[in-house]
Amino acid sequence: MIYFKLNSNCFIYKKHNIACFAAIYYFSLFLISCNMNDNKKLFVSRTSPDNKYTVLVYYQDAFGFGAHKILVYGKNTDNSSETLLQTDELFNDGANLKNSNISLEWIDNEHARLILSGQEQNATQFHISASPEWKCTIQE
Repeated sequence: MIYFKLNSNCFIYKKHNIACFAAIYYFSLFLISCNMNDNKKLFVSRTSPDNKYTVLVYYQDAFGFGAHKILVYGKNTDNSSETLLQTDELFNDGANLKNSNISLEWIDNEHARLILSGQEQNATQFHISASPEWKCTIQE
């Protein structure tokens, strides 16, 4: 047995310290792994005026005060599969996302505009095109 003497009346057992540090380390890894899973939640979806296309915006919760992961998908209404168009991060000081963090609107039957804004970043605008194939570009 190995003891450390802190003062004349206090001894700490070394194995106890190692066990405490190991428990904290593995608990931290567990928390990080819980955030790394693919647990996406639907934030908003909008269907084009002619009902042919749908843009879906999903998010993953921020870890601590980190950024929310944003996933933008396009979907043809006659097809059930979703096409990943864009992956981005939304820095919102760890706060829950609100309707004020996003604006998604269709410009016409084949083009949409997405604006993401957070407490810790300037607004980012995306132009989404559904035809002839799905495409998403950042607008400066």
